[in-house]
This record gives sequence, structure tokens and C-alpha cells, in this order.
Amino acid sequence: MTVVHMPPRAGPAPGGDDRAAEDPVPHDLPAEQAVLGGMVLDPSVVVKVVATRLEAGHFYRSAHGALFDHLLGMFAHDEPIDALTVRSSLDEHGWPPGTDPLYLVTLIEVVPTAANAPHYARTVLRHARRRGALAANARAAQGLRGPEVSEREVAQRYAADMAALPG
Repeated sequence: MTVVHMPPRAGPAPGGDDRAAEDPVPHDLPAEQAVLGGMVLDPSVVVKVVATRLEAGHFYRSAHGALFDHLLGMFAHDEPIDALTVRSSLDEHGWPPGTDPLYLVTLIEVVPTAANAPHYARTVLRHARRRGALAANARAAQGLRGPEVSEREVAQRYAADMAALPG
């Protein structure tokens, strides 16, 4: 398995990383790449990936989420999905920032087997849940710092935030 390691950088990185590079939040870029590459290599796994309840917003890199949505759109319209058709479609509709045809090749190369795409989708989803829990914790901590909100109200908001986590 060839994994493209993208070191942290300031500003957008390949694949459209639009979040702070120094923000050590849970994510697994190789898993994100493997989900997308698996979907391109074997469109039959798209249904299995969707069954994990993975959504575009669960990807750490926004460009990965945009590619995911694009692949789902192609699948929903019964368009064939393979490296050539995806490239052609993205050439026509526009590539997400930080991606290009070479990045599509990278996504395909990192996949040891497309059959594991649902496993990688669950990994992406697990990290999205963790990021959501961290955000809920931060909001609760911020709420407790101000005198204008009661502890009970902070606890209720926190419980609602935790109940709304993906998956």
C-alpha cells in the first residue's frame, strides 16, 4: 500500500486541507483517500460505504468531502465510475481546490483493495465523531466560563451536541 503523506503546512494543502495545519484534531487522511480510491476502483462498494452513514461533512479535508459528493452524484445518476469517467466529469464540473487528475491517481494508488472501503469509511466516521465530541466539549467549557448561562443550560446543550454526533 502506497500512502501519500502530506506534512502539515500553513494554508491549504494538496487535497484541499482548509483547516489549521497545527490543529491536532482526530483524522486519518490515508483512510479518507482509501475510501475515495476504493469507490473509484470498484463502484459496487459505494452502496456499502453509504451504508456506514458516511457523509461529505465527515471528511477532515473538505476536498475529500467534495470528491465524495461528486462520486455519490455520479452513482445516483447511474453514470459509470472509473478513473477515466471521474476525471472527465471533474474536468467538466470542476475539481475541488487542491485536487487535480494527478491527485485522482494518488487516491487510486493508495488502495490495497477496494473491498476494504467500508472499513476505511467507518474509520473516517469515527474520527468525525471524535472531532464533534471535542467541539462539544469546547463549547461546554466556553459556556461555563460566562456568567450568563446556567450550568444546567450548558449541560443540556452539551447533551444535545453529543446526541447529534454522526453515526
